[in-house]
Amino acid sequence: MLEIPNKPLTLAICGILGVPIAGTSTTTYADTLARHVMVANGGKVAVGSNSFAYTIGQPFISTDYSSRLTAGFLTKRKMEPSGNVVLGIETENIIAPSCSAFSVTIFVKADTDQTINAVSAYLDFDANVLEVIDIISENNLEMLESDFDNGAGHIDFSGLALDNEPSGIFKLMTIKFGKVLNVVDSTHLAFSTEFPRESEVVSDEGSVFLKSEDISIAIQEGGFLAGQVTFQGHVPEPDSSWVPQLQVSAGELQSAAVPTDKTGSFRLEEMLSFGTYPIRVKHEHTVPIKQTVSLASCDDFDNAVDFETPLWEGDSDDNAQLEPMDFNHWKLNWKCATKGSDCDKRQVEDRQVDFNVDGLVDKLDFNLWKENYTHKDKNKQYDRRGEDSNQKSAKNLRRQLRDSRSAQLALRLAGDTTLPPVGEPFNIVIELRADEIQDFSAIATHLKFDPALLRINSMTASHDFDTVLESEFDNERGLIDFLAVHLGDDEPNGTIELVTINLTLLGEAGEKTLAFNSRGARQSEVGSEEGLTLDLDTSEVTGDDTSNEPKPASCQLYGVHDGKLNNTQFFTVTLNDHQVSELGPMYKGHDIEALAIHPETNMMYAASGDNVSADNLKGHFYQVDGQTGQLIVIGSTGFDEIEALAFSADGTLWAWAKGDGLITIDPTTGTGTLVVASDVLMEGLTLNKDNGTIFYGAVNTELWIYDMDANTLEIACTNLLGETEALEMMSGGLLLIGAHKDKTLSVHVFDPKVCQVIVEADIPTNKYNDVEGIALPIAACTVK
Repeated sequence: MLEIPNKPLTLAICGILGVPIAGTSTTTYADTLARHVMVANGGKVAVGSNSFAYTIGQPFISTDYSSRLTAGFLTKRKMEPSGNVVLGIETENIIAPSCSAFSVTIFVKADTDQTINAVSAYLDFDANVLEVIDIISENNLEMLESDFDNGAGHIDFSGLALDNEPSGIFKLMTIKFGKVLNVVDSTHLAFSTEFPRESEVVSDEGSVFLKSEDISIAIQEGGFLAGQVTFQGHVPEPDSSWVPQLQVSAGELQSAAVPTDKTGSFRLEEMLSFGTYPIRVKHEHTVPIKQTVSLASCDDFDNAVDFETPLWEGDSDDNAQLEPMDFNHWKLNWKCATKGSDCDKRQVEDRQVDFNVDGLVDKLDFNLWKENYTHKDKNKQYDRRGEDSNQKSAKNLRRQLRDSRSAQLALRLAGDTTLPPVGEPFNIVIELRADEIQDFSAIATHLKFDPALLRINSMTASHDFDTVLESEFDNERGLIDFLAVHLGDDEPNGTIELVTINLTLLGEAGEKTLAFNSRGARQSEVGSEEGLTLDLDTSEVTGDDTSNEPKPASCQLYGVHDGKLNNTQFFTVTLNDHQVSELGPMYKGHDIEALAIHPETNMMYAASGDNVSADNLKGHFYQVDGQTGQLIVIGSTGFDEIEALAFSADGTLWAWAKGDGLITIDPTTGTGTLVVASDVLMEGLTLNKDNGTIFYGAVNTELWIYDMDANTLEIACTNLLGETEALEMMSGGLLLIGAHKDKTLSVHVFDPKVCQVIVEADIPTNKYNDVEGIALPIAACTVK
């Protein structure tokens, strides 16, 4: 950059038309120019009321003066600095990672009242260590030069303020470096102050450049962690109210506001050395997710960490928990947005309950909260209270201390105040007790009990809350969960009967408390405008301490009946006199479609279809108690609809997943694995007991045979009795078949070799006319 002294300057005006022409000269004073800095290469500058256009080329001395005229340059006068402006960085030194790209920001440091007209910054770096990938201007200077040369190790930057001159301390540029080329202890960035790459700072008074600060860069092993999260339910283009920042922490590195975008990509700008870190990520209205990441080499920093679990939405008050108060926040904002009512009662901003970030507070946001609060898929390892489930937010604690009134959850025996004999069912009612003036928008109650002493048979909700989101029990783990919300205006108040639980006492001796859960992921809570403290009462029952291990099947025929669309009733039929008996209670809405018994242990298993009610589990795998019919959840198969189960002689459990094909299931976890993909609508499945690779399947009235070794699938018979849904292989190669809506109220014996029903061998099922699955315990019926 050329500085024009403030004195007369003779300029040569030259014209070149291919032949020499005469030159003229005039005298211009520097103080008449609009600015005192002449930009390299050329430009235009005002001179009084006129404009002066110029072009500056490289210095040249012609040996043939007759060929053309050449303009020369005045030698720059060396001037002492007249200001105190410094070029440097914000901190004393920089720590750069060995495994990641990094940035260095150059600052201009001037007094607050010092305006700057132009800056040139020329830096040198070690090209064997560093590699520049980009230069970004960070100010309102018109960028005149922004170049780098990785071969020579040069960075050249200059800018000019045409208006709005910056002052004080401001960012000049950010230099982006790639990964270091060679790891050394440290390297430097040095400002060049010698012509022609002379760093300079100019104001109206002339040069105000005092000095530059060389920059030391320490290089340490490690890098910047990049990550990728998935936002749940977001619209493709988030509303402008969305806050694009994540709270990210890694080990002892506490949570920091990290920029992200609608795709969920982010980079933690705090360097991590090699090691293993628990990474925690959260957004403003999601529960946190946590994933352990091992960073052992630079290769581990090259790819973004993919957080497979989505950021589940619904945490309106940013306390790392999903709770009824989140629903209450949503409801107040929703009523204000849709009806213009209760706007003064809102406790959070609209964007905090706009969970799908579409700029609206509507039922789509409620559905996200509902889905996540009632989430039960253990394969996703999701705790609806996130990773901080035992911590209460300061906001909630303040709210509880503020309010003197409270509501109470209590248990009471329905009807008779004494317990019935062992083995007989009885009812317990859960009550929410409060003043008549207290309204409630949501209630979550979670209880725990000893499965050895109690068995839950059913739960029936009252109608005080208009929407029941969760009403289920787990007799294996001893858990009861109930959640109800009220979307209407007339919220329930006072003392409310929430749900009636029908249960059976399993023994007389011993004592066990049926208790409300008061902490952790299953904390009983209410949602109300006042955020009242919820007191918990408990009740005790007595009973024998009997074993809760499921019992094996005995030597009889087991079946599962489908009542209406999805109600499940297990039953048994004795083999000698065909006595039919119920086995356990009716499981409403469970849609159990398949049944099988292990060939050696006699343990019985079942699986569900996809027509389950809203509070039950589709495509899930269960164990069934062979004596009581108790249904015990094992886990999700990972498939939506299981139509049939069948054990092979070696204990392998096979199943048909509708729309997917033949799978195997791990009886300990319930996890299914696809073996043969097929879209055949198979509803019954069994195996040849002598050859474990020959499968029989039912498709409506057709009997199909699949030979796994030969990989052949063929239709063997077309005359099964009605829409066949259950198959079981008997000794001698005969099949037991059960049909949909069978008016004969029987299961039938079918000979696949000749495609005939053996009518005289029918087994009555009495009232059960829609048999979905049948199973015989081979080991229990084998004479030893």
